[in-house]
Amino acid sequence: MTSDQPNLFDDEEPSDDDLLPYAGTAGFVEQPASKERAKKEATSGKAIKRARQILHTLSLHPEGLTYKQVGDLLNLHHGQSSGALSILHQNGVVFMLRTKINRCHVYVHSDQRYKYEASERIDEPASTVAGRKRKELQRLLELVIEQISNGNITDSRIIDCATQLKNHK
Repeated sequence: MTSDQPNLFDDEEPSDDDLLPYAGTAGFVEQPASKERAKKEATSGKAIKRARQILHTLSLHPEGLTYKQVGDLLNLHHGQSSGALSILHQNGVVFMLRTKINRCHVYVHSDQRYKYEASERIDEPASTVAGRKRKELQRLLELVIEQISNGNITDSRIIDCATQLKNHK
């Protein structure tokens, strides 16, 4: 079995940005308690430590593990293990196999990529409708800012709105 893509982290550990891509956190839903927890875990280093523990655990299990197996081994609840694995997958630090165990996909550390054919892997995580919409809106904002800079948009309401959006990233 061979891979058509190299390991993204040959001879180096992933950066903290690869482990906490959501505004410096491991992610949260739009609820005060969720945001507070995410910020606290990011500030304390707990989220980074969890992601690195998961990577280490996967490195000890070259055949891969499901989110549930990771959670059982590290005493994490569903959201902690699945959320961290999703982020690691999104950033190419782990990949997912098409193979399932008890209806759950298996995640494998990226250093094992060479063992699997492309047809056995799921390299791109599924995107949500909200995630796709967010990317499209970000691209639209970039185009509007570009047109403002070029002098093609002069309506002050559009300029003010675009400026506010740009400053609230």
